[in-house]
Amino acid sequence: MGGDRDLILLTAELLTISASAAEALVCSCPSHVSRRAFFRGLSDGEYCHPALTRVGRLRLRAMFKLHILMSEECFDIARDPMGWGELQRYLIEVLDGRIRETFVAVFLDARHQFIASEILFVGSIDSACVHQRVVLTRALSHHAVSIVVAHNHPSGSLIPSGADIETTRKLAKCLKLVDIALADHVIVASGRCQSLRNLGFV
Repeated sequence: MGGDRDLILLTAELLTISASAAEALVCSCPSHVSRRAFFRGLSDGEYCHPALTRVGRLRLRAMFKLHILMSEECFDIARDPMGWGELQRYLIEVLDGRIRETFVAVFLDARHQFIASEILFVGSIDSACVHQRVVLTRALSHHAVSIVVAHNHPSGSLIPSGADIETTRKLAKCLKLVDIALADHVIVASGRCQSLRNLGFV
């Protein structure tokens, strides 16, 4: 209950609304949706609430963007090869709680250090169309030696679909033609990650 109270007070402060309005907003989160997904949905316009103004929505959006930028800054400061734990935390920050399937690429240099990250495709609640040519073009523009791609499953399942596996294989083959390695394809769901490399599909 204390955690809920803190969340209500933080929400009131961030959105510059009364505590009672913030409590009504927080309590309107559907039972089958995580708090992260709910607030992300509010920021993206997927959910609405009378207490949330246009300015409030922009503030929420800025908060999520700020968290992602702070995660990227950690990579810049470290200048070390990206580890699996760091990668998981970053991808969860970028993808977890999104209501639509979203496909992101993380571009890495020869030392497996972070160069940049881009959201390349946004689809529906259960699919996102991935164009290999776009991924390849962006990888070349960043002079990447390898890339990690990832997408979320709004359903909460970490099990890769047949389409996920097929996309992974086609993408790896396409990138290999120009000597860029597909280091991994990661699925994010419910605050967890699943590596398709660990499953033998990369």
